[in-house]
Amino acid sequence: MAVGFNVGGWPAGERAPSLTDPQVRLTAVTLLIVLNILDLLTTHRVVVHLGGTEGNPVSSWLMAHDLLGAVKAAVVVGIGLLTVRLPARRASSIALWLVVAFYVAVVGHNVAQIASV
Repeated sequence: MAVGFNVGGWPAGERAPSLTDPQVRLTAVTLLIVLNILDLLTTHRVVVHLGGTEGNPVSSWLMAHDLLGAVKAAVVVGIGLLTVRLPARRASSIALWLVVAFYVAVVGHNVAQIASV
């Protein structure tokens, strides 16, 4: 018997998981970790190897004092712990995905700068 799919790509009769679903939130946190690592690597590439400058003054100061990686790691771990420990709310889930989207844009911008050289 063939399984049909609805418009969203989910098997017929099943609904897509909600934003507050623990697995969906864990996916967002995982993406946030990966994107922060990519941001760190691509920013380093642009600044050190291509002569670019860091536009964020806080990040620039942290880079100058070799603290950016540690601070980014602490922030992401903090967000991850808050996501796991606090009740899942729609607003916080949307905010989490907006942060993921922001980092997609940042990494995309860095990659575009690297590719243009």
